[in-house]
Amino acid sequence: MLTVKAAARWDLGTVAGLLAEVSYERDPNRTRFVDDITGVAEPVLQPPGARGFTTCCSRPASDAAAQLPRCDWRSRAAGCEDGTRPTMIPAVSRVSPEGVLPESPPAPVAPPTVLPAARHMAHAAAWLMLLGLLTGGYVSSAMTGKVPADPQMALAAHLNALMGTFFLLGVAWTLPMLRYGAVGQQRLAWAVIVANYANWSITCVKAWLRVSGVDLIGQAANDTVFVALTLSVVIPSLVATGAWIHGFRRGGAPVTR
Repeated sequence: MLTVKAAARWDLGTVAGLLAEVSYERDPNRTRFVDDITGVAEPVLQPPGARGFTTCCSRPASDAAAQLPRCDWRSRAAGCEDGTRPTMIPAVSRVSPEGVLPESPPAPVAPPTVLPAARHMAHAAAWLMLLGLLTGGYVSSAMTGKVPADPQMALAAHLNALMGTFFLLGVAWTLPMLRYGAVGQQRLAWAVIVANYANWSITCVKAWLRVSGVDLIGQAANDTVFVALTLSVVIPSLVATGAWIHGFRRGGAPVTR
């Protein structure tokens, strides 16, 4: 690395003084960090040579003038008192590497647009998380015998709400990757929302009823829970998951509905 500087001063009597400085720097390893398409900064080699030029103007200070208020040349032109001592105003240093033009300022980046269906699902996920946390009180009451509910099923309802929250957020995050239009996204969102809210609520009810609800056994409460789970949880969940997987396909034209 080589750096050369030369400075010169020219005093115009007691009126003013001119100071100039010229510099040259040569560094074969001079680099500049530039963001790539992924936003990661990478070093880029620059031309080894760079020149700089700086000028400034000042007035020599005398013993009498040193006690007077400061005034630059703009204020002096506006009517400063004679004999005041202007402040040194350095010029802007400009470094222009060999063969490299100054960079233009980056264009403003527009904020990302949030899809209505994604916002709808995120809002539903926030409420489902709150319901799942509140269900923890239901679980503790069942475990201590304060309510006549099955503790294991109450705990399952608590976990269903928490897991459903992540299901909703996962689908909402991937909506821009899917080939569905606005209507298709809303349909997928409602299918996932209905399935997860029904899974939480029906599990809370069957914990109170102390029934499993996993098959038809001829008992009214159990069979009702089984039908409700099948129609509002199992079928919508399977349909929504299948539509979610299908939306990642890019073979044909995008679906606008």
